Amino acid sequence: MEPTIAQVRAEMREVLRRTGMSMRQISLSMGRDPGYVAALLDESRPSRAMPTPGDLQRLSDRTGISLVHLLERFWGVPPRRLADDLAKLSVRFAEDDRLSQLTDAELGEVLDFAGYLIHARDDTNGSG
Repeated sequence: MEPTIAQVRAEMREVLRRTGMSMRQISLSMGRDPGYVAALLDESRPSRAMPTPGDLQRLSDRTGISLVHLLERFWGVPPRRLADDLAKLSVRFAEDDRLSQLTDAELGEVLDFAGYLIHARDDTNGSG
């Protein structure tokens, strides 16, 4: 279940507390405008756009907070789901030696394309 804006605000306050960074620093570390976090936390203003998974990845890179933790807290993605999906992916990679011959960049492209195919299939089936 996707967290409410109140839960997202509470989690953002926890990130600020945990890192000791300013709202501006957190905003910039996510690749957002300097006032993003301040506006997100301002309850008198309409809710801002939720941090995207890309925002959270950049935040994780800069703060050391686990991306899995951030995805759970900001998007409601259970860690078990991520672990299960990664385990399935790992088994598939182990079954096909051709994937081990790809560079990291090439493998990234393959995974991006796989994500596109899954998204397209889900959209076609009405799941997304």
